[in-house]
Amino acid sequence: MAGLPGILLIAALVLVSGLIAYVGDVVGRRMGRKRLSLFGLRPRHTAIVISVVAGMLITVMTLLVAMAVSQNVKDGFLRVQEMKQRQADLARQISELNQSMSEIEQARRAAQDELRQRQGELDRAKQLLDEVSSELDATQSDLKDASEQLKNAERVMAEAIATRWQLEREIAELQEDIENLRIQLFGGITLERSTPVILGVGQPLDWELVEGGRSAKAIGEDLDRFVARLDEQARSAGARPLPDGTSAIIIRKPAQDPDSQSLVFVGEEQVLKAIAERIQEHSGGVIVRAFSVFNTHPGEPVRVDFELFHNRLVFRRGEALAQALVDGRESEPALMGALLALLREEVSPRARAHNVMPRPNPSSPGSVVPSGGTVGDITIEELFAVVERLRAINGLARVTAVVAADTWTIGPLEVDLLVASAEAPPSA
Repeated sequence: MAGLPGILLIAALVLVSGLIAYVGDVVGRRMGRKRLSLFGLRPRHTAIVISVVAGMLITVMTLLVAMAVSQNVKDGFLRVQEMKQRQADLARQISELNQSMSEIEQARRAAQDELRQRQGELDRAKQLLDEVSSELDATQSDLKDASEQLKNAERVMAEAIATRWQLEREIAELQEDIENLRIQLFGGITLERSTPVILGVGQPLDWELVEGGRSAKAIGEDLDRFVARLDEQARSAGARPLPDGTSAIIIRKPAQDPDSQSLVFVGEEQVLKAIAERIQEHSGGVIVRAFSVFNTHPGEPVRVDFELFHNRLVFRRGEALAQALVDGRESEPALMGALLALLREEVSPRARAHNVMPRPNPSSPGSVVPSGGTVGDITIEELFAVVERLRAINGLARVTAVVAADTWTIGPLEVDLLVASAEAPPSA
C-alpha cells in the first residue's frame, strides 16, 4: 500500500500525456486536411507548430498534475534552491553535531577513566579504612590490656611500698639486734664510747677495675681476689673475724624471698654472683668499690657492701683544670699554701664533679693531696720545684694545673703545675 500513490501518479501522467498527444494529432490532421493556417504560416508549418505545442502541453500538464498530486514534486520545482541551502545548513549542522558527539565521546571516555580511577581510590580508601579500623580495634584492645597492667602495676607498687616499709622496720630492728649482740659479744662494754672507730659508716675501703663482657667464671675469680685483698686490708686496719668465722669482712645483704615474701639474707657467694652477672652485661671496664656498712671498731669484722661504676675517660692529657695568680715574692710556706689551695679548692672539686674517684690513701709515698681523699696527685718534690720556679719569677705568676696523663673514672688524676709570668699571655 505504501507505493500505490506513486503508481497512480505515473498512470495519471501517462493517461494525460496520451490524451494530449491524441488531441494534438487529431487537431494537426484536421488542420492539415483542411489546409488551415495559423498566424499566416504554411499548413505544413502550422502542423509542426501544433505538434510542438502539443508536446509542450504534455510537459506542462505532466508537471502541473505531478505538482497537484505530489507536494514533494511541487517543492522540488518551486523550492529547490531553498532546499539546497537548507540541505547545506543541515549538512553543516550534522558535521557540527558529529564533532560535538566526538568531543562528548572523548569527554565521556575521560569521565569513565576518571570514574575508574576514583573507584580505585575509593576501593583503596575502603581497604585502608578497614586496616585502620582493625588497628584501632587492636589499639583499643592493647589500651584495655595496658589499663589492666597499669592497675596491676599500681597494686604491685602499693604492695612494694608496704613491703619496703616493712623491710625498713625489719632492718632497723636488725641493726638494733646487731648493736645488742655487739654489746653482749664484748662483755657489755659500749665500744662506740670506749674504743676508736677504725672504719666509719660508708667509708670506701678499696676498689677493683673488672673488665666486663667475659665469662662469669673469669669475672668471679677477679672478685674473689678483690675480696681476699679486702680481708687483708681490714686485718691491717685492726678488724678481726668473729669467733666462729674465718674472714675479717662480712658480705651479707637483705633480700625479699619471692615465694614467701619474707626478708632473708643472702651470703657472700650469692652477692658476688649477682655482681658478676651485672658486670658481664657490659663490654667495658666496671669499677667495683667496696665500702663499710657500719662503724667498725678494733677486733670486729667489717660489714662490706659494693657499688658499681662505669670506667670512662674523663680528662685527656694536657687539659687545663684550674688556674691561679700567685705572687712569687711571698714566703715558701705561703707559696706552698697557695698551691695546695689551688689543688684543694679548684682541681679537687672539678675532678669530683666529673666523678673521678678519690683515693682513700696517697697513691705513692711522699705525694701531697688535698684532705678528704686523693683527687689530683703531685709529689712533694714536684711541689717544691714549682715553688722554686715561682721564686725565680719574683713577681706575679700564673700557675695552671693541667692533666699529666689521660685520666679515667677510677683515677688517679695526676697533675702538672705549669708556671708562667703573669705578664705573658695565657696559654690556650
